[in-house]
Amino acid sequence: MPKTASAPIDISVVIASYNARNTVAKAIDSVLLQAGVSVEVIVVDDGSTDGSGTWLLANYGEQIRYHYQANAGVSRARNQGLAIARGESVLFLDADDWLLPGALSPLHRRLRSLPEQVVACYGRLLWVAGPEAPRQWVSAREMPSGYVTKALLNDNFIVNGGCMLIRRAAIARCGGFCHFLRLGEDWEFWFRLSLQGQLLSMPQLVVSAYRIHQGANLSLRRMAPQLRHLHIHRVYQHPWVAANCGRLERVLRRRYAKSIVFWEDARQSLKQRGYLRFGWLVVAGLCRYPESMIQVKRAYRLLKQAI
Repeated sequence: MPKTASAPIDISVVIASYNARNTVAKAIDSVLLQAGVSVEVIVVDDGSTDGSGTWLLANYGEQIRYHYQANAGVSRARNQGLAIARGESVLFLDADDWLLPGALSPLHRRLRSLPEQVVACYGRLLWVAGPEAPRQWVSAREMPSGYVTKALLNDNFIVNGGCMLIRRAAIARCGGFCHFLRLGEDWEFWFRLSLQGQLLSMPQLVVSAYRIHQGANLSLRRMAPQLRHLHIHRVYQHPWVAANCGRLERVLRRRYAKSIVFWEDARQSLKQRGYLRFGWLVVAGLCRYPESMIQVKRAYRLLKQAI
């Protein structure tokens, strides 16, 4: 239910958009069709050159709040959306994803019913792969609940902000997205958010569709190693980590986080049909991270998302 001029706003949905004219309409429509909550749709155009802005204003007008900025990256775009958001809580939706019907109302009711130390509620994602006749599945991965900071050190189990509703006040306390991170900016943000309170999972609720693109993160292989791991360094330099994790634990968790970045490169190579590079990475990965041989669940996810 879109907001009216005088009605209070329950949820601000922030959509950072860059040259997404072909997909952003589906994202916007999925928000406007939500029932049982008052929502505002904030679209931050991050310097698009495909005519998105003119098209959005012509087709949606006052149904959305449109803001244009010179190209500065997804983190700055999300932060700009936060700066003008008026909702009690916020959800970040990518311009090529969409909400499932009726997803926001149960998230909103649950979060509103809980005490302030619960800063966010999140559900599951519907994974969508392939441009034509796409494969779809709901991951059965674990969804930690409560004080989840240590769990986040190992894995970005939230995956994507389109499945999580966050109290805006909690975001104000922890700060927005780190704009200089080119990789893992969402994981680093979830980590800081988790320090503000509990994140509660709703395993039975599928909130949004998360589209996996064939060319996603293709620039990862060209990224310098120090940039690939910058988000990991930033998290592990936080005082909370040293205060709550022993030295050996920090070393092992940090190593595991770096291995995730490595195997993401392998997954993207397989998706791009770069079989030679994929084979080389598998051999190199098993030499560099031999413990990966016993991580069956990760190997299964890697192959399922790539094939």
